Amino acid sequence: MYRIVEMGIIGVDEVVKKVEDSCLEKLMLDQKKDYMVVKKDIRDLLDEYEEDPKKIGGMTRVSNDIYTNIKLMGEEDDKVISKMMLEGTNKGVIEVTAILNDKKYNNEKISDIAEHLLKVLEYNGRELKKYL
Repeated sequence: MYRIVEMGIIGVDEVVKKVEDSCLEKLMLDQKKDYMVVKKDIRDLLDEYEEDPKKIGGMTRVSNDIYTNIKLMGEEDDKVISKMMLEGTNKGVIEVTAILNDKKYNNEKISDIAEHLLKVLEYNGRELKKYL
């Protein structure tokens, strides 16, 4: 889950400056705030168990940067940006749903954070669809 919110934060940071619609920009900045709250919750839980977060690897980050730059090359409009963000959000929904369905995470705190993150992602997806 840590990597999911980290990717969401990175995604917003990479494209929000290119957004033209002020409402979409506000939505994305609000999404980032929500991701930061979930990231803190995950960090607190990891600290409680004396675990380090599994961060995004360097290659993943570089490939994401390349993908973003290629997708936006010459097409920096809000529809393209919304579609990219929605694709990432949908990947997050799939990953969090898999975590919730995985019985090895039989931990109420993990489940609570995962359910909160899933609600955030589903809301973000609904809102991003309005800009397609």
